[in-house]
Amino acid sequence: MEQYVKIKERQKIEDNLRVKIIETMSVSGGKSMLTLEMLELTEEYVQYKFYPEGKKDNFGIVQVNRKNFKNRFIVKEAVDVSDMYQVMPMFRVGKLVQDGEFPETSACAWY
Repeated sequence: MEQYVKIKERQKIEDNLRVKIIETMSVSGGKSMLTLEMLELTEEYVQYKFYPEGKKDNFGIVQVNRKNFKNRFIVKEAVDVSDMYQVMPMFRVGKLVQDGEFPETSACAWY
């Protein structure tokens, strides 16, 4: 059991070190680096549409398994953007699933 706890703690630290996610709420009307809108929530998975730099004309779709948040993939890629815009939605939605949160909209930024 102790080893399991250590592995979980290490995993959490590694996840936090990979990309530091900053929550952003667009109260001021500013654009976030990534905007998410829920498309579908089932017992099995959740899907979010994601918009790099808030540009609604270029979106992708990410799907994450609700029972295993590490089972996540891009259903539709956003085009002509850096790889971070394909990876961050998977991390962000995976974190939402891990926390048991399913907001209609969400946003994140990174540096």
